[in-house]
Amino acid sequence: MATYFVVQTFQQGNKGMLIPDQARQARDLNHCRTLAERMAKTSASVVAFSRDGDPGTGDWDDAVVVAKYGDVPAELLELDG
Repeated sequence: MATYFVVQTFQQGNKGMLIPDQARQARDLNHCRTLAERMAKTSASVVAFSRDGDPGTGDWDDAVVVAKYGDVPAELLELDG
């Protein structure tokens, strides 16, 4: 079993559309929250989440949002356990 921590940022595109940047993996929960807070200063919105699972089998639990900044797309907030 492994836990992945990910920070996804978005930039403001034409007509108000949010464009996802490349997601960044964090080392642990604290790093994930710190990275999200720092990246929120230069991004339109940010969502940070964790996900537990087994990379060998591809079985993953639902993602859990650990931090969010700005107008995060609704479909990403549905990750919230």
